Amino acid sequence: MPVSAEQAFDQDADIDSVESMRRLMAAQASMMAIPVLGFPAMSVPTGVVHGLPTGVQLLGRRFDEDTLLDAAAVIESRAGTFTPIDPR
Repeated sequence: MPVSAEQAFDQDADIDSVESMRRLMAAQASMMAIPVLGFPAMSVPTGVVHGLPTGVQLLGRRFDEDTLLDAAAVIESRAGTFTPIDPR
């Protein structure tokens, strides 16, 4: 499952305008809804494309966080380490 419905936002998207914040919240809805329903979820970085971070959201069965963490560790071991992106 994608982490966001849109590409990475500008650094100040959450404070730029009310409309910008609405767009950001809509794009992140899947990331916020799953834990509310009681399912464990986590985002795992997978790389950088054209200077923008990419990743996947992993979803687990209720009370099965261990399997989720194991899956994230496998992805992380194959994806490698990423240099932090300069927000400027």
